[in-house]
Amino acid sequence: MVFLEKVVTFAKNILEMQKQYDDAVLTADTKISNWDPNRVFTGTHDEFIEHIRNIEEGEFMSLEDFEKEHTAWKKEFLKNRS
Repeated sequence: MVFLEKVVTFAKNILEMQKQYDDAVLTADTKISNWDPNRVFTGTHDEFIEHIRNIEEGEFMSLEDFEKEHTAWKKEFLKNRS
């Protein structure tokens, strides 16, 4: 009977530690960001479109500017590689 009580106590301790870990991870995730790439986006079509439009309002560069920066980076990278 004593052995069974020890097993039950051990199991309860493990469950409590798991709960504390889950709470800590959840708190850390929500403090850092509400967005998690590993979670499925659930929302309406309108919410999704609004999300995409908010991203599109961000800073973008033209294709020509990108090509200039990429070419300069590539030259520098290859020069330092040798």
